[in-house]
Amino acid sequence: MSFSSGNLTVTKTDNSSGVFALSDLRYLNFSNITVDLQEDLSVKSQQLKVYPNPVGDILNINLTGKSETEGTLSILNFEGKTLVTRKVSNEGVLSLNISHLPTGIYLCCYSNATEIKTVKIIKQ
Repeated sequence: MSFSSGNLTVTKTDNSSGVFALSDLRYLNFSNITVDLQEDLSVKSQQLKVYPNPVGDILNINLTGKSETEGTLSILNFEGKTLVTRKVSNEGVLSLNISHLPTGIYLCCYSNATEIKTVKIIKQ
């Protein structure tokens, strides 16, 4: 797609093209379900993985494949207060005892020099 001299030129994947005068253009609609699905899958694959959720006493956090080897893992309540903090380094899957926390909803946050990942957890 390109714009020039008040015209919109659209080139399709089969290399055919159409030229449209912008003065006659009523609307543009761009949709590509395949691209949208790939973006959604990409975002999902980047999420922090925790299990089981809901959790009883031991929460497992999968840190495999994180871009940095050293980071910080925190458990926060919904008021933003940090209840648990732990430095992590090349942990793979980390098992965290949260039996001392009361039943409720918390945020599990992993951060390092290049990323911050947060996921909601439910403590039973």
